[in-house]
Amino acid sequence: MTVTIRLADLEPAPDVFAAVMATGILSIAARMHHYRWISDTLGVLATAALIVLFGLVIVAAMFQKLSWDLTDPDVTLRLFTFVAACAVLDSRLASYRVILQLLGALALSSWLVLTVLTARNIAVRPWAALRDRAHGAWELASVGTSGLAIVATQVARHTPDHWWLGVAVPVWVVALGC
Repeated sequence: MTVTIRLADLEPAPDVFAAVMATGILSIAARMHHYRWISDTLGVLATAALIVLFGLVIVAAMFQKLSWDLTDPDVTLRLFTFVAACAVLDSRLASYRVILQLLGALALSSWLVLTVLTARNIAVRPWAALRDRAHGAWELASVGTSGLAIVATQVARHTPDHWWLGVAVPVWVVALGC
């Protein structure tokens, strides 16, 4: 028996970026506890994983192998792991200004798109149907939004654009309400 796996046949789950998010969080924790070697290793792994998984999603989309229904709130809410993954890596690599700005822009733009899609998906469904389908992964919108608030504080801290703190606070309040 031969098992053949082709990259074009792989379909990632919408919350595939949770692995990047978790690895990045562990990298930050290791750095805070002065385990530099562990932190750096996990930081490299998280960065590589984000690049590979992003590439996998792009390849799957190009070959029409993604069956993600972007009208389903479960799909769009789970996709907030991408926002959170960008935010966590942005926090981990904040001292690199170009990366801070690139990941921040990526997190913000994907957050805006996902917020609009999710709001639309929730608005067209009856509350009882949403209640019956809701589960813990739906909290990822709050996690991604909180991450975006952290990115705004990092931009304010590591660049001369301190006005970003004025953006961070309302975004954080939105995250509390998600």
